[in-house]
Amino acid sequence: MKTILLKSLFAFLVLILIASLALCAICYETMRRYDGRRTAGLLPPAGEFLYPEKRGVTFAVFGDFRMQLDPFRELMAKIRAARPDFMLNVGDMSAVLSTQHFNWMAEHMKREVGGIPVYATPGNHDRKKESPYDNGRHFYREVFGPSRYWFGYGNILFVSLDTADRELPEAQIEWLDSLLGQLRSRFDHLVIFTHVPPIDPRPVKEKRGLPAVQAARLEAVLKKHRVSAFFAGHQHQENIWNFAGAPLAVTPPSGQEGRGDEQDFGYLICEVTPEGAFKIRREYLDASAGTDALDFFFSSKINQSRWVFWSGIFGIIAVSLAAAGTILWLTRLKRG
Repeated sequence: MKTILLKSLFAFLVLILIASLALCAICYETMRRYDGRRTAGLLPPAGEFLYPEKRGVTFAVFGDFRMQLDPFRELMAKIRAARPDFMLNVGDMSAVLSTQHFNWMAEHMKREVGGIPVYATPGNHDRKKESPYDNGRHFYREVFGPSRYWFGYGNILFVSLDTADRELPEAQIEWLDSLLGQLRSRFDHLVIFTHVPPIDPRPVKEKRGLPAVQAARLEAVLKKHRVSAFFAGHQHQENIWNFAGAPLAVTPPSGQEGRGDEQDFGYLICEVTPEGAFKIRREYLDASAGTDALDFFFSSKINQSRWVFWSGIFGIIAVSLAAAGTILWLTRLKRG
């Protein structure tokens, strides 16, 4: 009887030890793999002049997908097939606010974009509201770089504005005005992209635009500097309005639930002809919301759960103590 009990106890301790080591190994591997390093290929060309002689450009605009992998993979496949020069990601991409999740997300993006550059701007779901560090944007900036920046592409000046707080502070408007005062004359066209649209003319109770005072201030600056087009997301509903004398195109959601009569996921393709005409069209996605639950869990959940790691550590300690106690008990039995 004692032999059976000892064998059972030994097997139980071995199982606990294996499970504990597995938990520690999983936590270590996921933290090692998504350790906060910037992923090459996803940083914007901030302050650069790209292809200054180029005339005519095509780019895709998408956002509001919260890393739903099923629609995201279809989105990337369709954009790759369209072969744009680059993509603009207008934010609300993350499902978890952690360094590891952002690196997991960046790894998927880099694999799916097929070498096409992606230039991002943060959404309100891409910042940690309660974090004082870097105004809650440290996870975003570790992977995607600055949240407000500009770059030139051919004869077009592109400017990213940071509206992740659902507002546009006066300091940022002054920065934009100063920037355009220096650079606007060097380009034929000006494109602004951000997460929150400046206005929301929809007949809805909850408006999803910038505060009216900030929108009016921004409109004055953009009229002064002759904006050519404005792209945004946030509303989860495709719309094209006029703002500051130019088209304001709001993207449909690319993975999050639509609002109003918006039931389908999608994205925008913008072609700027060599003659300077802006042609904006919507493309649809067939996929429904969904993600690889196991991949997401191991990369973005388990390595953020400290109790998992410490469970492994305590399991190893418990096995060690139990083994020591068993050896001591067996020693006393032999002496007795």
